[in-house]
Amino acid sequence: MEDKSKDGKNIGEKIVHGIEAQAASTTQQIKKASSDASLAISGKVQDLVQDFNAAIPTMKALGFSVSSFTIGVGLIPEIDATLKGSVKALEPQEIQKVIEEHRDNKALKAILEALHTAAKFKEQLSEMGIKGVEVDIKLGLPPLVSIDLLT
Repeated sequence: MEDKSKDGKNIGEKIVHGIEAQAASTTQQIKKASSDASLAISGKVQDLVQDFNAAIPTMKALGFSVSSFTIGVGLIPEIDATLKGSVKALEPQEIQKVIEEHRDNKALKAILEALHTAAKFKEQLSEMGIKGVEVDIKLGLPPLVSIDLLT
């Protein structure tokens, strides 16, 4: 009887060791996949940052300045920036012209398209006395552009 219980104990130990080994292997695979995904996402964010940096001279030419810039580090890195400008910068025809000139720059195109939409609201909301524009840009996955019309 003792031999059977030892055999049962040995089989149980083998099963436990097998499960532990499989769990360790799976954990390593998950870590690698997570690391690979993080690198791929980081590369995409880096591309957006390069586009954003290339967009700055154009935004300055339209009358905007960078008022803040924040870097968020995590599994999915994120860049936040705020641009400020006068309401005079919201000229739909000028913005459309710049969009057409810079179709290859994804970050600039997204910013300008959001500004173009805001320019349409500016005219409809003229009674509010809009004096300025604030563009909040989140470069991550997914990227996001928000426009604040300042009174």
